[in-house]
Amino acid sequence: RSEDGFITTVKVSADGKTITQVKKVEHDTKQGRWNKLIKVGGNIYALYYYGEAAGSGTTMKTFTIPADGSTITEEKSVVISGNISTQPALIQAGSDTYISIHNTSNTGYVRTWTISADGKTITNVKNQSYNYFGHDPSIVKLDSDSYAVASYGITTDYNGTSRWGGLITTFDIPTDGS
Repeated sequence: RSEDGFITTVKVSADGKTITQVKKVEHDTKQGRWNKLIKVGGNIYALYYYGEAAGSGTTMKTFTIPADGSTITEEKSVVISGNISTQPALIQAGSDTYISIHNTSNTGYVRTWTISADGKTITNVKNQSYNYFGHDPSIVKLDSDSYAVASYGITTDYNGTSRWGGLITTFDIPTDGS
């Protein structure tokens, strides 16, 4: 299917004129949309995405991908059920702590995770529901324990009228994810 989940590695020539596919792996045979891929460290990567395997929820996976891209090995997969309605987001908060966000139809969720250095262990530390984040959320780290989420959704303007617009939500999360 066209919406299956794939990871592809490529080699780019020194002059940037040639791009060659090295390896392509199908990591989800049902659906893999709205992918957020970040480097955990070394050759380990974490992928957070929307997929049918999770009952229209999200999945967190880790992969080992060497620098030459010759292999792509799935190390661990954790399915998070729930019907999400917008793209998820993922950010590294500390050496082994990560923060993910996503929405259902009217509630936003923040989850904290620890991922082992070898990618073989993914542990959900805490789940917290928040007001709706909006569409296409993006998360940034402001300082050691403060984060901001920018998105697009229904907001109340200065006259008290609900309308579509930009949303910014801030929150604090301890560095250990608790």
